Amino acid sequence: TFGTDEERQAYRNLLKANGDTHIDLYAQARSTKLPAGSIYPEHQDFTAKLNELNADGLKPVLWLIPESRHGDHRQSMEAHLAFQNEMVLKHDNQVDAYVVGLELDETFTVEQVNTLVANLKSQTDKPVAVHLAPGVGGFKRDTRYYKGADFIYLQIGDHLSGDYTADSAMAIAMLKEALTLGVPVVANEYSLLSTSEQARALGDLLCANGAAGTGNGR
Repeated sequence: TFGTDEERQAYRNLLKANGDTHIDLYAQARSTKLPAGSIYPEHQDFTAKLNELNADGLKPVLWLIPESRHGDHRQSMEAHLAFQNEMVLKHDNQVDAYVVGLELDETFTVEQVNTLVANLKSQTDKPVAVHLAPGVGGFKRDTRYYKGADFIYLQIGDHLSGDYTADSAMAIAMLKEALTLGVPVVANEYSLLSTSEQARALGDLLCANGAAGTGNGR
């Protein structure tokens, strides 16, 4: 369910007006319980849509395992590795980077995430990132999850609601803690609306304090 040509163009325009250079995309999301519908990659070819994004100046970043409510994490490790390899084979020349999955510490062990990162890096020269639950090292505060990653996608807020934007001092402290690990950090999920005035100001502040990017890619 990719929407109409007009809906996709309107969304691309929104991102570009926000100063975004990249766009985050799920490569699979199989749950039928969510209003956005399902993505079964074996039944679809993303080539045309990825080309559309690139042509309009937005570089795709593929997230390979979605959040737990989609159910994709329940597949075997062999299936996860095979899916990584398939996505690289099909789309590596169309994407700018990969994120192994969303909030991986909620559903995978350190060893499993390290294996997923190592396998993906063996298949592509594009950057590979790890995203965990809020906090440096996720809810377990275990930074071993980041082993081998080229980027940390740092979740600062915790399922923000309303027009809430994270406290600036807390966000900067968390960013600086993550930067001590020596890996570039993309500041993620520090506000519900990345286009709001408060969110843009905090995003700019985080970049000024060392973040490699924010949100979808400002």
